[in-house]
Amino acid sequence: MKTLKNLTILYVEDEEPIIDKYAYFLEDCSKALYVARDGIEALALYHEHKPHLIVMDLLIPKLNGIGLAKEIRKIDEDVFIIALTAHSDREILLEIVELNFSSYLIKPVGRSDLM
Repeated sequence: MKTLKNLTILYVEDEEPIIDKYAYFLEDCSKALYVARDGIEALALYHEHKPHLIVMDLLIPKLNGIGLAKEIRKIDEDVFIIALTAHSDREILLEIVELNFSSYLIKPVGRSDLM
């Protein structure tokens, strides 16, 4: 957990109970946490803050996680992106690999798995 203390994190999730579950934890173990509830808001926060790590649900409104990752990868090939998804669909997993996600976790995700 100490390794995250120097990192800024963008957390993208549209479900309030899940945000409540993870935001405090992520904020506590990072330098700064920015929370977006849809892909458009996430892209704006990304441009504003240039976080070191993005933790995102793939099924978010306005611009889904794959679309968001595509937009971010156009300008930054190196930022770490972790996908959180309830799906293990082969096509989605192939897109995650193609977009060079750092990791993906199948929901529900325990805090120890997130670390």
